[in-house]
Amino acid sequence: MAVPAGTVVMVIVVRVVVAMVAAVLARAGTVLVGGAGVCRHAGTIRPGAGGDYYIPGPHPPMPRRCRLEFGERASLAPPTPSSQPEMTVNQRRTDMLDTEPQAINAPLSIAAAFLVLSIKDDAASLATARSVLGSTDDLVKNIVIRDVSGTFNCNVGISHRAWSPLTGKPMPRELAPFKEIRGATHTAVSTPGDLLYHVRAPSMDLIVEFEKTLLDAFGDAAVAVDEVAGFRYFDARDLLGFVDGTANPDGLSLPAATLVGDEDPEHAGGSYVVVQKYLHDLAAWRARQVEEQERIIGRTKYDNTELPDAPAPEQKSHKTLCTIEDEQGEHDIFRCNMPFANPGRGEYGTYFIGYSRRLWVTERMLERMFIGDPPPLHDRILDVSKATTGTTFFAPNRKFLADLGG
Repeated sequence: MAVPAGTVVMVIVVRVVVAMVAAVLARAGTVLVGGAGVCRHAGTIRPGAGGDYYIPGPHPPMPRRCRLEFGERASLAPPTPSSQPEMTVNQRRTDMLDTEPQAINAPLSIAAAFLVLSIKDDAASLATARSVLGSTDDLVKNIVIRDVSGTFNCNVGISHRAWSPLTGKPMPRELAPFKEIRGATHTAVSTPGDLLYHVRAPSMDLIVEFEKTLLDAFGDAAVAVDEVAGFRYFDARDLLGFVDGTANPDGLSLPAATLVGDEDPEHAGGSYVVVQKYLHDLAAWRARQVEEQERIIGRTKYDNTELPDAPAPEQKSHKTLCTIEDEQGEHDIFRCNMPFANPGRGEYGTYFIGYSRRLWVTERMLERMFIGDPPPLHDRILDVSKATTGTTFFAPNRKFLADLGG
């Protein structure tokens, strides 16, 4: 059957238009908005205006959304002319490996340990500590290979006191000793500690094996000043009976909230870490009606539904006091809290650990809890939860740690 002439003409026109569009796209290239990302659609990346990165054509048309580290939008557009040299994809990947974080954003685990060490000040002890820090990846690999789930991980933090003697490098911009916060009723104490090992695993046997190997490597150079073994309690609840960690950032907002970026490029990929050990008075807590407990926490106890904020100037809930907002929006931290217990000694508690890109966010949260907003309306959870430790660390990127080994 003969094809109508009009149809043939239409097909030719469509093909010509498609070819023209493809040619334009091939010449145009791609802009990556906000230079944190990597595009896998071309061979070179050229710095453009405002810190963006341009991938010059020809290359296959890329989707509107490219694979970026922090999820910025990708779009097709020509760049502003730049005199800066081209950066190859391999160079860009090397830069990303240089700032690869530790397992900051690993999911909550079944078991965890929080080991705080003090390093002796003599030269030999400091040299040993540097060597152990530099071998962190190897120590972890020795355990991971025996973990069929492959989920074992460990993060290492260095305190303000130990930073210069151990690293010899400039201090992270915000790193400072934990500041005691004294409210009208409760106090967030400051306690010593040079190194933090935050270990997460699917079972406690892996953690014990890792800590044994780690402490053997330190020998007499380090002394444990605090050690807590945490466990998952039912459906991620704390020992007060409420689900813990619901407000954690997730998806692309997680690295944006926890990892230092261009604001402190020498420490990019690192994270500020604040730890506190809280002991609970469970008898006093259980004496309260469930409705009162829910008002204190800001969520329902059984189905974890968020309750409305109390109107000012009434008493704010724990949930509200831990929400930090300013003119730039809401600022998140990543909590990896774990319950712990020694029933024979009547000890039941929560080990708080918060990772953040900006230390001031965690500090302001604690100020609101202990001092109150407005003062003296402190967080009522503190009436049954006593902070017995408080220390600040910085968890540098993996390459930074490895380089300490020389």
